[in-house]
Amino acid sequence: MKIQCENCNKAIPSDDINIEHMIAKCNACDSIFSITDQLPDTEEGIIQTKHTVDKPAFLKIDPHSHSFRMIHRWFNGGAFFFLFFALFWNSIVSIFVYQAIKDIATAQSLSDVDWFLPLFMIPFICVGIGTSYSAITGLFNRTIYSLDANQLRVSHGPFPWFGNKRLDPAQIKQFHVKKSGVTVNDMPRYNVFAIMIEGKDQLIAARLAEKSHALYIEQELERQTGISSLQTVGT
Repeated sequence: MKIQCENCNKAIPSDDINIEHMIAKCNACDSIFSITDQLPDTEEGIIQTKHTVDKPAFLKIDPHSHSFRMIHRWFNGGAFFFLFFALFWNSIVSIFVYQAIKDIATAQSLSDVDWFLPLFMIPFICVGIGTSYSAITGLFNRTIYSLDANQLRVSHGPFPWFGNKRLDPAQIKQFHVKKSGVTVNDMPRYNVFAIMIEGKDQLIAARLAEKSHALYIEQELERQTGISSLQTVGT
């Protein structure tokens, strides 16, 4: 069966349907509406029961913290690919960069410099910096999910990365998992969102390789905040 938005008639994906509260959210027109009239008389076979999800190896619950603290290490085999690629790329680029610097240093004046090579090398230098930084963060970074009565904090480090969050737990209505638009080797990635009371989704965890990984983070955040589990229509 399909659930449609009562405002714009768009089909609603299962991730945006909350059977427990009989509501759905339409991302097309940003409406939230009751789905009671669109469900059959019986809910048998519709509700997907959520089971306890086992903890992935890369996640660690800090037993010494006075409040909830979950640590996600970024380290994986892909970091070595970026590292070797960055070393190979930068070793080649450095030859041309050295030549460009030498030309500038030996020129009588800036007007005598042939600026083609320095300007031509700028995007190649940017690629080298980007891949080097990706390698470093993939090797050493981690995400820490910390929660107490006043704040849910998502922080990435030690090297700076975007996506840090500070949220008021009292303003969180629900946690849920959505399939990301990103795929790696034709395999989907999964995101974890917090649905805030004002209706805006906040990204908590992004591009997780397995759905079970995302479900575990959702499960633990729900357990710690006392928020009831989101049940969805379909799979």
